[in-house]
Amino acid sequence: MEQKRLYPDMTAEEQLTWVTDFEALMKDGGDRIVAEARKRQPQWQQGDAQTVRRLVGMLAVWPFAQDFCDKAQRYGDYMARAVRLPVYIDKAKERLADGLTMTDADGRTVAYVSPSTPLRRRGRPSREETAAKLRGETVSAGPADDAEARKRRIVARMLGLEVVSGEAPREKNNAELAADRAARRKEYERQNPSLFGAQAPTAAAEEQPSKAQTPPVPLACPTMAEIYQQRIEQDRLRLSDLAWLCSDELRQRIQTVRSLRVTAESSSERAKTMAELNEPASAIEPYAQQAKEATEAYLAIYAAVDDELAVLFKRLSLDEPFLNRFKGRFRGVDIEKVLHICRPYYEKVKDQERQRGLEMSKKGELTIDERIRLLIERDNPEYAARMKAEEEKKQEVTDILRYLKRRDKMATDVRLKSAKEVKFPRLVELIGEKEAMNYYPLITYIEEENRKLHEADGKEKVSETGNSQEKDKDTKFKKPAKKKSDKQKTGKKKDGQ
Repeated sequence: MEQKRLYPDMTAEEQLTWVTDFEALMKDGGDRIVAEARKRQPQWQQGDAQTVRRLVGMLAVWPFAQDFCDKAQRYGDYMARAVRLPVYIDKAKERLADGLTMTDADGRTVAYVSPSTPLRRRGRPSREETAAKLRGETVSAGPADDAEARKRRIVARMLGLEVVSGEAPREKNNAELAADRAARRKEYERQNPSLFGAQAPTAAAEEQPSKAQTPPVPLACPTMAEIYQQRIEQDRLRLSDLAWLCSDELRQRIQTVRSLRVTAESSSERAKTMAELNEPASAIEPYAQQAKEATEAYLAIYAAVDDELAVLFKRLSLDEPFLNRFKGRFRGVDIEKVLHICRPYYEKVKDQERQRGLEMSKKGELTIDERIRLLIERDNPEYAARMKAEEEKKQEVTDILRYLKRRDKMATDVRLKSAKEVKFPRLVELIGEKEAMNYYPLITYIEEENRKLHEADGKEKVSETGNSQEKDKDTKFKKPAKKKSDKQKTGKKKDGQ
């Protein structure tokens, strides 16, 4: 689709051309189509689809209508979206009338066209012009009918407004502008009362914020799923690009996504239009329900595609027989490219499982890894058993290395014996002698720590022996206590009596 220049970016001549074509198109059936679209049950005529297509193409120059026009041109369902045309055409007319209308002294809304710049005089002046110039008078060749003035007259004619020209109206001063803003704010507050009972801040409060500043909100670090989702959006992968990776049943469902999206959008647009026209809720409800059901249907297809691609990524990474079957089915396909495409969907599903962890455990739902394991066991039990044995072997190697690398346990004789005679030989059996020798320095480290531990124990024993010998020397040269005789004992008792 050719990218058109937006209306605000056009030159005056281009805007005049667009307004002229738009007026001619509205006279050539556009007004009748808009009038029919405003009715509850429009009656279309043959050839209306072509007129609606041209109207959509004309409206594509306005930024607010680009999404609507892009979807209509992409899906080609012009008549299904015709009920929304009055909304965008009225908005386009409002933008065209911006700065054009004014209220005269009698209170009427009229279109003001400013005087155009005078035409530059060409050639030799006439005798009358020369005489007027000598008298000091200014003679104009008459106003030029420039593009801006002609565009304003056409817009005024479309809107049915009277054209007024002459001196430009006086601009309001600051006090009058402030009074108008206050009146508009007061009217808005009257029509839209606050739900919390608090009035909106005044202009003075907005111009003078409080000194107490709110603390800055920390920026959240995006998760891996969000990063991969951004990458998916950047790659712009469509369902048609991913359908060949999905199952036959899901490919058939993918073919219905476009019709479901068209149904959801057209029903939603119809419900919005009816709501804007103040139609009863009973008339709007069927369209709203139809839009809801169609939206849920195509969102379920998107979720199924995410799940199948996540399973495909994991099985291509783990299941060797499945990988061989995949290569045989799609000859010449680049497996690395397929893994690159499917990896973001696996990360997305894993992130959703982390967020729904408690809910999944309550409902008894299986995680994607558990479902993949069951799929492998169902398709190839022998390979599943071999893969389980490989995982157990890998876990045992991890436990042995964790035992050898521990530094919070003392290198006792028992630990050294277990490491040398039990753990390391088992490690050799699991991963081979060549690879196991890379971890032999861990045994050397335990031996060194055991030697240091024995040296420390020997020093302690020596120090304890020295202390005992000094104690024996002290007791050897110390005079024994003199024993008291029985007479002295009895004498003391007698004195005490």
